[in-house]
Amino acid sequence: MGQEFFEQTQRGVLAYVITRPLMAALSVLANMANVYCEGSFHSGCVWPYVALVNSASQMWALYCLVLLYEATKKELEKIRPLPKFIAIKSVVLLTFWQSLAIALAAKVGLIRSKDPWSTYDTDDVAEGLQNFLICIEMFFAALGHAHAFPPRDYMDPSRPPAGLMNNVKVMFDVGDVMSDVSGLVSGTRDGIFDMVNRPLNAVGLGVGAGSSRRRDDGDVTYEPLEAGTSRAPGR
Repeated sequence: MGQEFFEQTQRGVLAYVITRPLMAALSVLANMANVYCEGSFHSGCVWPYVALVNSASQMWALYCLVLLYEATKKELEKIRPLPKFIAIKSVVLLTFWQSLAIALAAKVGLIRSKDPWSTYDTDDVAEGLQNFLICIEMFFAALGHAHAFPPRDYMDPSRPPAGLMNNVKVMFDVGDVMSDVSGLVSGTRDGIFDMVNRPLNAVGLGVGAGSSRRRDDGDVTYEPLEAGTSRAPGR
């Protein structure tokens, strides 16, 4: 496990971060042109191609995350990454694949509108079923998130509360994502390792139990950190 491993796994995960917004923008444009046709598998519709690209990107990102977890589960054991992984990915991925399964079931005739008095067609029934299932599933997802992300993990009695507006500002700040993508695309070793090191250093860990430091000659070295400590950026 080394630089190439982290580079490839991070590239696989961030590929989905880039692909999904692009596919969302394409979907909006296709819908404006009346060629999106959600749930339809006709070749003249954009939806099946968007669904295929999203599915492929999700599967590859999920595979890379599993590889990363298997390689770092001992180092990350104290922050319980597996429940967090399952809680997030079950909402993001399983609901999407569920929508594909329902659309396919409607296509082959397993879901249909039988009532002659109803104004709903088969596509409406399939969409309503998906929405109904999500309403139920999100209740259990909320319980799972409460277990995976307990508030006590983010409470530090030694620090004053940040305040509601500061928390909202941090929640909508995508600067870390842009920095990660930029660091990976640039292909620089320090950008790649710093991208991996940031979340690990937040819990007193580093890549290989170390922290990166740039030397004057541009190379990256790693110095061990004691458990529960971190080094400020630039030091």
